[in-house]
Amino acid sequence: MGSKDNNRILHPCFCISEILFSVLNVLPKSSLPAVARTCQTLKELALDVLYYEMDTLIDVFLCLSDDLLLISPGGWVNSRRLTFRRGMLPSDWQTLRRYLNRVRLLRLTEQGRNDTLSLDVFKAVKPYCNGCLFPNLRSLTLDAVVLPSKFLGLLLGPRLTTVRLRRFDPITLSFVRDVIKSCPMVTNLGIQWTSFSDGYDNDVLNIMEDLTRLRQLKTLKFFTHLHSLSRLLLIPTRLPVLEWLHVTVHRNDLTFLKTLPSFTFSHLRKLRVTGAEPIQIAQVVRACNLRTVSTFTANVWTSSQNDDPEGLSALTRALGSSLDPTHLREINIGQSTVPRNMRDLSPPTFVLNAGVFEPLYVFRWLTTLSCTFPTQFALDDVTLALLSSSLPRLQKLCLCGEMGWQGAYGTTLTGLACVLQNCVDMCDLALIVNATAARNAAFASSQDVPSMGLNARITEVRLADSLIDNEVFAATQMQRMMPRLRTFMQLEGGFVVGRCVSDKWTAAQRLLRALSSSHTGQVSCSEEEKRI
Repeated sequence: MGSKDNNRILHPCFCISEILFSVLNVLPKSSLPAVARTCQTLKELALDVLYYEMDTLIDVFLCLSDDLLLISPGGWVNSRRLTFRRGMLPSDWQTLRRYLNRVRLLRLTEQGRNDTLSLDVFKAVKPYCNGCLFPNLRSLTLDAVVLPSKFLGLLLGPRLTTVRLRRFDPITLSFVRDVIKSCPMVTNLGIQWTSFSDGYDNDVLNIMEDLTRLRQLKTLKFFTHLHSLSRLLLIPTRLPVLEWLHVTVHRNDLTFLKTLPSFTFSHLRKLRVTGAEPIQIAQVVRACNLRTVSTFTANVWTSSQNDDPEGLSALTRALGSSLDPTHLREINIGQSTVPRNMRDLSPPTFVLNAGVFEPLYVFRWLTTLSCTFPTQFALDDVTLALLSSSLPRLQKLCLCGEMGWQGAYGTTLTGLACVLQNCVDMCDLALIVNATAARNAAFASSQDVPSMGLNARITEVRLADSLIDNEVFAATQMQRMMPRLRTFMQLEGGFVVGRCVSDKWTAAQRLLRALSSSHTGQVSCSEEEKRI
């Protein structure tokens, strides 16, 4: 083969570094060292991809020579401990620095915590690194304290834009202040502290008040229970470009909520509140000026299965009166924790009726409505028809009680058809319906469903343990409404009480896919006629 042919072995498009980087990024990490040894053209880019994202510090130091490194088994199974055999030389640092500069994402989680660096390693590199090990680092995730506190600052750099600190203890309070001082470009900050005693409230809040120095902060997620909620909510109002706020409310302190002042968030787009009773979250919503919010999420905490549903009604009323109907697009309300023994509990004593959702009907631009609780929903076909006609732009609707089928459910395939007919953009649906042949005989004989169906977007629905007695009937009627439907998904993590999920839905799903395959040509033809 001549020299001209040798020059054409690598396709010209791969001489563009951005394209080559994207291709190498698809390969497994175990293959990248071999790629780096292939040729000089691939070496640098392959190493950039290999070191772009790291989940343990030991792997970064493996570029050093064997006469410097000493790797021994750690204190955990399959763990490693790295130390130096001798002092670090300037030539060693020059080698290490070339690889440290490549790291952009650093995730030191509990899994990688088993691999440890000795204190001698940090003491050796500190004089060389000028206080920053990773000068080009963009994202840092620390899951608990994975290295000695006095060396945590070595992980910070001026180019960091995302910092996530999880399960931190009071010892690391000063590190959060170091983040604020050393990382002025941070736009995404998440802090999860372990439970504090009351004596740490002021220390935490004093550090949080320094967040106002981060003038480019757009996302703030704060996970800890503090009693002084008014001070906590006042801090993000001083952040000029904040768009996403996630805050935890202390559910056991009922006094501070009665005296909440009003707060104004001028640019807030997403709000998530967790940990409190529904009535408490309702009071927070009323106290905040949330006219710019487009996504609202609440993970409420309920102490038992017998809680008063009036709290949820108060929350939906607060949303209806406090949020701007022209801006709000998503509402997600769920429960923070579900008891592990939910399968053994008797059905809840309360039922969520249609009145809970009526205050939300003002949000005609709403695209997502998700409400999941381990309870019952007193829904029927009339309620579904009213809800879908009031919220015609819904694309995602999830109304499942996660407690399994109960007598309060009155929804049938007729109500499901109303949702599909009124919400033409629906693509994600989770409901519990009665799909028995006797209950839906009138719907099966009606001519209300057009020949090409009611919705050609939906490929899977989540029906939990909806009632079914005839898999052929259920599959036929579902395919009649949704020609592209392939799967009846079950709620992941859902708890079923009193009735197990029927195997008939599995049989109906197999039949549904067979029906869909036989109608593929017809569906395509119908779509072509619609486009014309």
